[in-house]
Amino acid sequence: MLWLSGSSESGGEAQLERSLSPKLFAALEAHAASEIWGLSVNIGIQPEGMDLAAYFGGSSMPTFHLVYKILLRGRASVTAVRKAQKVLYESTQDELDQSKSFVVFGIEGLINDIGTNTRFDPRRQPKMLDL
Repeated sequence: MLWLSGSSESGGEAQLERSLSPKLFAALEAHAASEIWGLSVNIGIQPEGMDLAAYFGGSSMPTFHLVYKILLRGRASVTAVRKAQKVLYESTQDELDQSKSFVVFGIEGLINDIGTNTRFDPRRQPKMLDL
């Protein structure tokens, strides 16, 4: 997941997404096209008159305007995505607050599915022994 915090000049969440998404897509296409099988974006729009950060006790925490979920083919894909991230950061220095933006890599695993009566089993959980 790529968590991006816009600079004070970024113009808001929707404008930032319209500007950054094509740049991210181009960087991923150039450096990681064969390593990605899915991509989605969440736009953190602040409801007018409602300070969610203050409500949840994080008024001094950074705001993440965009969160991209990038689905990778495997662990070897991390290097290619990091190259694309570097290209994105180089081309968006005025739009992003890079000191507050970051990427997190993880593995999804099924923990519990009540609908199919799949119970928790520690043997089924992903292990990242080589990281």
